[in-house]
Amino acid sequence: MNMILKKKYPRSRPFRMSFLLGVLVCEFLTTTERAFSEIPLIAADLAWVASPVPTGVFSLTGFGRQIRGSTLSNPNVDGVSVRDQWWHLEPSEGVYDWSTLDAYVAQITPSRKNILLRIGTMGGRHSLGGNMPDWVMNAVGADTITYYDSGRVLRTIPLFWDQTFLNKKRAMIARIGARYSGNPLVKVATASFANRHSEDWSVPDSTQIDRIPPAGSSEVSRMLTEGYTHAKMVNAGTQIMDATMAAWPNQVIYTAIGRIDRPLEQDPDSVARDVRDATRARWGSTRLVIGKEIISNVMPFAPPDPTSAWALFYNSRPAIAGENLSACYGDPHCRMNGGNCNGLTPDQSLRGTVDHFVSYGGKWLEIYDDDVTNLPGAIHYAHQLIGH
Repeated sequence: MNMILKKKYPRSRPFRMSFLLGVLVCEFLTTTERAFSEIPLIAADLAWVASPVPTGVFSLTGFGRQIRGSTLSNPNVDGVSVRDQWWHLEPSEGVYDWSTLDAYVAQITPSRKNILLRIGTMGGRHSLGGNMPDWVMNAVGADTITYYDSGRVLRTIPLFWDQTFLNKKRAMIARIGARYSGNPLVKVATASFANRHSEDWSVPDSTQIDRIPPAGSSEVSRMLTEGYTHAKMVNAGTQIMDATMAAWPNQVIYTAIGRIDRPLEQDPDSVARDVRDATRARWGSTRLVIGKEIISNVMPFAPPDPTSAWALFYNSRPAIAGENLSACYGDPHCRMNGGNCNGLTPDQSLRGTVDHFVSYGGKWLEIYDDDVTNLPGAIHYAHQLIGH
């Protein structure tokens, strides 16, 4: 779209930017009663103004953990990923506790490193160990689904398409963007809409009969009973993506994708692909960065099998990124090697992971801070290769 306009109206960028910003202000002043979803049509034409997609190594800091000084002084670390949980950030509706995020930003600022900001928004009721504020669950009411988390713990989460839940999540997204989107160090904000126990993609789609009433039911049967449709999922996804894009006009938006299996979806990639395509068409081809949060040493090298779960990720290039499945250092189970170390050291496992990821052309990779601290050679290796 922008290329067509440039050919038809060969004005200078400063003139065009001023004109478009003027149009945006006028539209805002004259469309206060317009539906929220119409506003991004203007923002899409300004997408080229946003920051470019960052590259390199991002140190992944766990919620409640301190950022190590060695991380901030490490020239091989390009950015820091910081996290807060929705229940902690907004303990009661409209009341925000900015202490954690403000402290992270203040600590990172002197290093001038890029910041990726992630808010945990799924995982069920906070009082039962999830990320969701209790007041959100109370507002949602009966529009929920219950499942066994890893076959052990019962969790209840809002239905992904419940409009009460979506409205409250959009309001939270807008408040965070209003506070931090003007910070030039904040390069990435995350968004998610199909997540049950983390910000990584995970939809209850098992057909295995479980012990949750009614008798003979499964995750799929309960999802269908509650009204699951492809259209509802895509609508939920585009609402969250539009809200995040509008709240973070100077950042790129990252979302992790995955599959939804039959019988919920005949094409398991269709929801992620449709939300990706709608968002990129509306906001620009590089504003939405598609990710996987299971990057490891056993993922296939690119190009993947076109029928595999990695194909959509590969086909979302060039704006793709990722997060490692776990830390390599100190993991006796060697999850990054598929549960078997196979004689590899943690350093070798991390270097192998980087090789796999680089074959896809990923822009940045979130690596756990334990690896950043304890595997400096592999971090230097990653810094030299990722995004270049």
